[in-house]
Amino acid sequence: MHQNANYFEKDKCNESGSVLIITVLILLFLTILGTSAMNMTRTEYQITQNYEIYNDNLYKADAAVMEVAQRFENVSNTLSNGEFGSTSLNDATVDSNAKQSSTWSSSESASIPDGQYMWCPRGVPSGTSLSLSKSTPHDYFLYGRGNANNGEVIVKIGYRKAF
Repeated sequence: MHQNANYFEKDKCNESGSVLIITVLILLFLTILGTSAMNMTRTEYQITQNYEIYNDNLYKADAAVMEVAQRFENVSNTLSNGEFGSTSLNDATVDSNAKQSSTWSSSESASIPDGQYMWCPRGVPSGTSLSLSKSTPHDYFLYGRGNANNGEVIVKIGYRKAF
């Protein structure tokens, strides 16, 4: 009987080694799971930050374009004298100019931090009467730009004013 007792003790020692290997494998699995969960959390956090930056810049760009529209409303006939713009440009040229940072340098809005605006005259709409006795409508593109926190949003609206 003494020999059988040693046999069982031998088996117990072999089993304890397999328990150690299983424990290490479970810890490795949990480590991989934890690391991937941290990476997913970091990615979700970055997505949330980018969304907040985009919304912040969108609101600034929208406020800037509304500010320049209000300025256009408050100006009388000086729009035709070049105070608010120069010669008409085609849409593609204006849009490419709006994407360049140098275009915006002198048009920063005083009331909106990190918000800028610009405008471009489009001229008289086609089919419009050029009678001197009536007001003639003039078309403009108004742009607003929000550029804070390494992000940028540009808002473009059409604007028509008769004078």
